[in-house]
Amino acid sequence: MRIHYEHTCNGQLVTINEYGTYYALVGVFENGLLAMEWSPDQDLLVLVTKDLKMITMSYTFDPISEVELLDQDFGNKQFITVGWGKQETQFQGSVGKQAGKMPPDLIDDQYVTTDTLVKITWRGDGNFFAVGFQMEGIRRELASALKEEKRHTEALIVLEQYLKNKEEAICYAIENGQYKTAIRLCSNLNKQDIIDKQLLPAALEELHNLQELIAKNFDEFTKYKTRLSKVREIKVEKKDQIYKDFNVNKEDDLYSDAGSTIASSSGSGRSYRSSKNRRKHQRKVASLKEGSQYEDVALIMTLHNLVTSSFNLRLQVKNINIVLKYLNKDKIANQLQKNLENLLNFMKDSFKEIWTNELVLQAAKAAVDAENIPEGSNIIADSLSFLEPHVRVAPIIQNFSWKLEELS
Repeated sequence: MRIHYEHTCNGQLVTINEYGTYYALVGVFENGLLAMEWSPDQDLLVLVTKDLKMITMSYTFDPISEVELLDQDFGNKQFITVGWGKQETQFQGSVGKQAGKMPPDLIDDQYVTTDTLVKITWRGDGNFFAVGFQMEGIRRELASALKEEKRHTEALIVLEQYLKNKEEAICYAIENGQYKTAIRLCSNLNKQDIIDKQLLPAALEELHNLQELIAKNFDEFTKYKTRLSKVREIKVEKKDQIYKDFNVNKEDDLYSDAGSTIASSSGSGRSYRSSKNRRKHQRKVASLKEGSQYEDVALIMTLHNLVTSSFNLRLQVKNINIVLKYLNKDKIANQLQKNLENLLNFMKDSFKEIWTNELVLQAAKAAVDAENIPEGSNIIADSLSFLEPHVRVAPIIQNFSWKLEELS
């Protein structure tokens, strides 16, 4: 069976049989591939990645060398950028100078150059190869890839410094919340109209979204914190009732052999002993529905996520407030800063109430007990055993200066 090798734009190198059916995945290049070409004798493979690295490999796909195509050095065996100039002065191959003088619509298709961004060509004897690429197209491709990956800072550098398209850079910066870059470019180009018609409305919309999110997080945090306190009370009452029932009939087998985990005749017989399986089980059963078996676990996880996401808003609020202050919107910027500060202080004041010392000890003990439950036992592990170690304690907050003193 004849095997062909092909690559995909997302970096997959695959083998395909002669009928075009997918055969096998050879490997994946994380940054994606732009081109590949085998030597005439199929002994060497040359690939070019999207970050413009040229890689040579053996026929067994063992790496031989890796070279940056955008080499800045100059000298013997170094890369040289060649400008093609005007069409009438370009090298036209066998068609000669007449092709350069012909109107574009009269040139035969076979002489029109490919629009492929990267082209790899081997000499017939396989001793040499050449790699050609269109710099403008590569830069445009790179900018598009960075946009898709939401690497906004790097995409803006390509747009502004390499593609020299500053107006596109301004629009992209505004669309993706890179307001400080947009302000700088607008100021340099004296684009007050863009500031008034695009930047200001976008900044006010983000302000509105942040205010809504802060209010939503405040309400949800209050709701789930209150519910967690109630669930804990119910849990203590149930334990007290179990102990009372136990004293009435000591022959009831209410405890596990480990002597610490409360048993149940209902539920799954699986033990979920491995940490991987316990995490998987946790995702399935942890529910915020009132009265659910693992509601306390779901509440603690949700509160932990709310705290983390809320503290992550600090940098975003700082950046939008810098823009709002530049746009003379100090009053609403000050209100946004105060609202977030009130939310974060409320959350921090609640840490000891949610992540108590008792919770840390109980969760650690429950995790150990769950590991010791015999295979095939009907004993159901304590719900706290499903908590990941980092969720058993309050979120670790990295402090940094995010408030604007001018607004305080």
